[in-house]
Amino acid sequence: TRRSSDLPDGKWIAVEDAETPAAWLGLYLVSVENGEKRKLIAQPERTADLQPAFSSNGRQIAFTRDIGRGVSVVEVLPLSPVLKAEGPPLAIPLPGFENVIVSYPRWLPDGKNLIVSYNRGGTDRLWRVSTNGREEPKLLTSFGDLVSYPVASADGRELAFSRIVEDTNIWA
Repeated sequence: TRRSSDLPDGKWIAVEDAETPAAWLGLYLVSVENGEKRKLIAQPERTADLQPAFSSNGRQIAFTRDIGRGVSVVEVLPLSPVLKAEGPPLAIPLPGFENVIVSYPRWLPDGKNLIVSYNRGGTDRLWRVSTNGREEPKLLTSFGDLVSYPVASADGRELAFSRIVEDTNIWA
């Protein structure tokens, strides 16, 4: 499944896609009006850029970069007013979260924090992380384990997410 995020003005969608079926996934913008598609940035070889999320002002895209070996990182790409990359993406430093899988970064309305899902110790949990990297990630403990796909309300007071429920049976 390809994941996408709408620009707040509704004119562009950020998507993960590939130039060929054998290529690694990267970030693209697609015009809602005319279908124009353009690649946002080139990623390092053997990495995939996934799960884009526009900030509420449309000037940043958060995404995960899969670097292989079960490791991914959160990156933020600053955008110009004409939706061109303003420099390289900035990796969000997350002390204590090296060598884990991070997924589904979604912006909080303040534009300074993200809600992300981390697979740490074999289970997914939701965390609030600061984009400045100066604050420790905060576990949102009341949501429990095996949760992902977070989305914050416009005022940041509510959070929707998916919870994975496993039902294992033996059939004869």
